[in-house]
Amino acid sequence: MTMTANRALHALSEECRRFARYLLDAEPDSAEVERYARAVQTLPAVQCGPNERLLSAARSPLLLPFLDAGTSYLRLDCPFRRRLMLAAAIFEASPRHADRFLPCETSIARMAVMGLWTGLRMAVLVPLGVLLVKALHRP
Repeated sequence: MTMTANRALHALSEECRRFARYLLDAEPDSAEVERYARAVQTLPAVQCGPNERLLSAARSPLLLPFLDAGTSYLRLDCPFRRRLMLAAAIFEASPRHADRFLPCETSIARMAVMGLWTGLRMAVLVPLGVLLVKALHRP
């Protein structure tokens, strides 16, 4: 493997780890990292040019929630969004993370609190995320 290919593989591995920390608050295992890297390298839909500013910004874990919210509202088909959804699909298909994705029993009060919390988070994340995504996509 060439040095450039090694760097690209390392960058994809780190990207997968950032996405796992954001989506699951956990580290991915080596098989999940390998599946993610292989998928990004072979799927044309998630390829991007070197100027993809959203993926560059996504290197900061603090910006991920804003980029996620902004791209979900504005640009569902950008490479950043596609890669994030690819990572989510890989984690969802992993038996290790099944408990995070399968429905569980909960009380109505807990569901109400979770719904309120999610609504409040989105009220902050979406407007700021939209501004961030628009700033990064200026010509």
